[in-house]
Amino acid sequence: MTVTLALLSTRDNSALSNNIFPVKREKIIQLDSEGKFIPIGTKNVFLKYFSKESESNIKWTKKDREQYLNEMSRLLTEFFNNENGE
Repeated sequence: MTVTLALLSTRDNSALSNNIFPVKREKIIQLDSEGKFIPIGTKNVFLKYFSKESESNIKWTKKDREQYLNEMSRLLTEFFNNENGE
């Protein structure tokens, strides 16, 4: 049994294929502008939303990865430590 987890529709995910980062980024922007459902996390990664010190949009760097993981850790910690139970 094969299980596939994708954040995009099969058609949209296939359109990204194995392209390099800038091509995938442009395709995500195009799909978003067409009103396609793009999960906010996926959009944030390709728009380098968490990459405060990114030099370019040509590739996903080690620094981009670290900044993304730091932000995810911060958000999850905040969520699970919420004292109000909300």
